[in-house]
Amino acid sequence: MTEVNDAVFHDDYQVVPQTLPKHLDTDQVQVVSHQWRCIRAWKKIRRRLKEDRRFKGKVYYSVCIYFAFFVIGWIKGQFGPSFPDLRLICGVDIEKGSWIVTTFYIGYTFGSILEGFLYSKVNRKLLFCACLSILAATVAVIPWCFRFEAMVSAHFVQGAMEGVLDPGGNAEILRIWGTEGGRTAILGMNFALSVGSVISPLATGPFLAETRQNKTSTNNATDGSIFLNSTFDQSLESTHVSYPINTSFPYNISTIWNVIENKSLVYNEDEPQPVTRLYIAFSITAVLSFLTALSFFTFNTILPEREKENGSLVPSDISEKSLTRHLPKRTQVIALSIIGASLFTFNAIDEAFIAYLSTFCNTFFHWTNSSGALVTSLLFIFNLSTRLVYLVVSKWLNSLVCVGIHSCAMFFSLLGFLFVSLYMVETGVWIFVALFGYGKSVLFALLFSWTNEYLTPVTGKISSAFFISAMVGSSLNPLLLGYLMEQVATIWFGYLFAIEGALLVLLYIVGVIVTKHVTSRYGGVYKIKEEETQFSTKL
Repeated sequence: MTEVNDAVFHDDYQVVPQTLPKHLDTDQVQVVSHQWRCIRAWKKIRRRLKEDRRFKGKVYYSVCIYFAFFVIGWIKGQFGPSFPDLRLICGVDIEKGSWIVTTFYIGYTFGSILEGFLYSKVNRKLLFCACLSILAATVAVIPWCFRFEAMVSAHFVQGAMEGVLDPGGNAEILRIWGTEGGRTAILGMNFALSVGSVISPLATGPFLAETRQNKTSTNNATDGSIFLNSTFDQSLESTHVSYPINTSFPYNISTIWNVIENKSLVYNEDEPQPVTRLYIAFSITAVLSFLTALSFFTFNTILPEREKENGSLVPSDISEKSLTRHLPKRTQVIALSIIGASLFTFNAIDEAFIAYLSTFCNTFFHWTNSSGALVTSLLFIFNLSTRLVYLVVSKWLNSLVCVGIHSCAMFFSLLGFLFVSLYMVETGVWIFVALFGYGKSVLFALLFSWTNEYLTPVTGKISSAFFISAMVGSSLNPLLLGYLMEQVATIWFGYLFAIEGALLVLLYIVGVIVTKHVTSRYGGVYKIKEEETQFSTKL
């Protein structure tokens, strides 16, 4: 028993209300008790770091992995705002530039498969070190890839390296912490990823090419001249000019035909030519990646890998719940197919919306690239805030209900985004982008939790199948979106995502019906269920 400021606390950190001053009400007692528990917990951690070498190694290794995921989040947040500059560097339009996004996710899938083969065969610290080093070199050369083939190849390598780091990092965190702190460690890792996603667009914005846009979408003929607006400039993005100007200035008829035939652009010397400094932003990313690689190398050198000191690979709570009911094969395939289709649709929306948001705002609303970076950062701020809330309240929430809430939030945000785009209400863009950030934040993790709690335990094979389904969606949607925006109309950015958002809600409704049938006919997943299980591998 300990006395602090006239209050008495037992060793289990519970306050004895009778010993507190009489002027304190119940809420104040709870606050004091909570503060005291935090102090005791912090002192306990400090003492373990000094005395327990095994615990110290786990913490340092986890910090290295957290930094790796901070870099992954940084790259994810950087891509959307920089996508217009990347297309201009290699001289491609939106449709062809979609292959940059698609190739990245093809590489990501390849890297995930490669990680599965290498995980148990090599030193994982050195594997992460090598991947981060290659990632640093690749990111550094991307702004200098003036040929489209080089740009696509670089993004394939970048995706492959991230594909090794992402599932490998998740597996390592679960392996070293097991039941004791696996969920908290996973949430902390993804919190680091979210922090990188928020900061990166803000750090990238100042180095993007600033463009002055003309908000008048007319083709007025005055004195034999035609004023080229930004809509016409889109057709010039496939020229050999590295940094075309998206401004409006007069051309005569012969100049326009020369532009169309020769794919070249004669600049007006009176107009300032915007210059991108994207290489600076990407150099910062490369340095962060290399420093993180160095941390893995240093940790491996100072504290060589000892499997027995790193904790259990499989959390012990799984073995406690090994008595599970078995679904008929057909029922299981149908249920898992619905979840897989939901992950396919969700990831198709999530990755493509983030990648093309800045491009759409730049092309349709005539925003500057810096404004596009800022709205992307706003999306990740709401994404990060929601994840923080779920860290606290997730154990009191029903995953099935939460999936419905977040699916509807995504749909209404995309539908609202379409309407504000149609009516050119630019303020609404910020509102619905923030709502989208809330909706997408934890949906991936909740779909895994839904499967594990109501349908069937999430095994390695099921998890791999879900991951591949999600990556296929991420790979295909950019191609469809790029074609529609380039060949049909830019506003199809809004139409396509609104349709896919409605499909996501429809899949949720079908999934609830199937889940109700499964649970009513076959019972719960675990015959002996000591506590609720929730998977948060992507939270």
